[in-house]
Amino acid sequence: ISLDHTKILGDTIEKIASEKAGIIKNKPTVISDYSLYEFFSGICKKRGSKLYSVGKDIKYTKKGELFDVSGVINLKNLEVSLKGDHQILNASTAILAAYILGISRKSIRKGLKNVRWEGRFEIVSRKPLIVFDGGHNPDGIKTAVNTMKKLSYENIYILFGVLKDKDYRKMIDYLKDLKGSFIFTKPNSDRALDPEELLKYADGTVITDPEEAFRKIKEMAKNEDAILVIGSLYLIGDIKSTLCK
Repeated sequence: ISLDHTKILGDTIEKIASEKAGIIKNKPTVISDYSLYEFFSGICKKRGSKLYSVGKDIKYTKKGELFDVSGVINLKNLEVSLKGDHQILNASTAILAAYILGISRKSIRKGLKNVRWEGRFEIVSRKPLIVFDGGHNPDGIKTAVNTMKKLSYENIYILFGVLKDKDYRKMIDYLKDLKGSFIFTKPNSDRALDPEELLKYADGTVITDPEEAFRKIKEMAKNEDAILVIGSLYLIGDIKSTLCK
């Protein structure tokens, strides 16, 4: 849970969590990250629900590209195909859910190794390195930036388009850490921000049409460079439709 859709859900993590907790009805089993354990614990007690938590009922230990989990279920040398350290937390949450549902250890291993999530730090090319990430809030951008820093490339081109109601100023601040070249574009949505507005917060080039912007970047990028397409799932959809033509 992070700050997103704040005009609807609230402007704090607790307010957003409270809205999401509305799904806890009829005594279901609930799984949460330990950072919100106390919050959900109170709600679950009131609603007669059993609460499990990553960090309490299951813990993970990273070992290079692999990780172990221990607690209500113990598994060693697990591999998850999704990139980023945050995916180990996500995988541990999924393992806990699978354990509760009675899914076999063999199936858990196979699922983690073969899982695909399009548009979430999705590497679609190696030469040049092309990454699609639908991160559309500051936490998502920060996570993508940290993951990107662990990859090898010379120069990076950042194709960024965003919706009006997002905290795009903070998103750009995080993206600046990559020290790349910005190309600002406009996702295909009525809620999309005019890319000219983004020039107030970072130097860059505006190419309003996403397909044209992506083509231009591919022409500029060398095999040893990287292209990061980020800021909106609408933008990822625009570029993916281009690749399918």
